[in-house]
Parts: sequence; structure tokens; C-alpha cells
Amino acid sequence: ILKKILVQNIYYKIPKFDFFKDDLIESDRKTNFIIKVEQFSLEKGKSYILTSKSGAGKSVFLDLLAGLRKPQKGKVSYFSESGILSRKPKLRYVYQNEEVLGKNILSYLLGRQIKSLSQVLPNELELIEDLRLNLGIDFFPNIKKSSTQYLQNTFANQFPYSGGQKQRIILWSALIEKPELIFLDESLSALDD
Repeated sequence: ILKKILVQNIYYKIPKFDFFKDDLIESDRKTNFIIKVEQFSLEKGKSYILTSKSGAGKSVFLDLLAGLRKPQKGKVSYFSESGILSRKPKLRYVYQNEEVLGKNILSYLLGRQIKSLSQVLPNELELIEDLRLNLGIDFFPNIKKSSTQYLQNTFANQFPYSGGQKQRIILWSALIEKPELIFLDESLSALDD
């Protein structure tokens, strides 16, 4: 089980795109954009917020922490109670622009085409209901129906979801996977309350 992430002497130079022509960002892409971090650690059970100006490299830094990019120098290490982990922990990265794919929420959450609630396994149904009740992820809270009817009407049918509802669905899918670590890259920006 993941206990700590240690970042040591990270150096990452974002590649230039001299061949790419875009008047709005051409000057940014031609600069030497470097991420340099001497040392810090992230501890289990705590939440961290990374802030800076737009375009400063926050998403790239999260990519480095998640192992999606490799630094030119330094390293990111993952530790358990007994020492350094030989494997990367089970993590979920929720991107800024992530979209709900599939015909309905259940298809997206479960990673397969769901046309009816009868296709959902009992343990999946319990987990979905648990998340719905305990995390306040309830899209139509004023509907007074049985749990099964609510889930069928809400999740197995296609609805035009708002931006905030889409973000809740995406967060929900990250929680269903039960990761040891979740990276949220501006994943709460469209949520109300």
C-alpha cells in the first residue's frame, strides 16, 4: 500500500516545437520551458494543491509524478510501509478535458456497453449505490423512486449532462477503480457546491 511519494532533483525540459505554427502559442513553444524541483514528498492521507499561472507546467508536473513522462534527471519514487515499491502504485489521473465516453453513465463507469441495468453485476450495483448515497453524487435527488428504478432511469439511459454532472461522473469512475492515488488536474472546475 502506498505511503509516500518522494521527488528528488527532478529536471524536465519541455520539448520545443519549432515546426509547429500557431500564432497564439508559438512564442511559448519556442522558449526553454523547464520544470526543476529539488526535493519534496507527498504523504498518504493528505491532500495537496498545486497552483500557479496558466501554462506554467502544472499538468506536465502531474504527468511526471504519475510516471506518464520521464524526467531527464532525478526521479520519482513510491514508498510503502516496508520501503520502496518495485511497482508503480495503482493510480488514476483525471485530466482537465476528460470526457464521458459511451452511450450512458454505466457504460462509461464499467468500461463496457450497458443497455439495461440487468447487465450490471450485483457487486457493481452495490458499489454504484454506495457511491451515490455516500458521496452525494446524485443527479436527480428529488426523484422519489426505488433504488433500482432510479438507477435504471438515471444511469442506463442517455441524458444531456451538464459540465458539473460530467465531472461528477468522471470522478465517480476514478473512485470505482479504488486507486491508491488520484491525480486531479482541474477536475473540479465545473462543480457547484
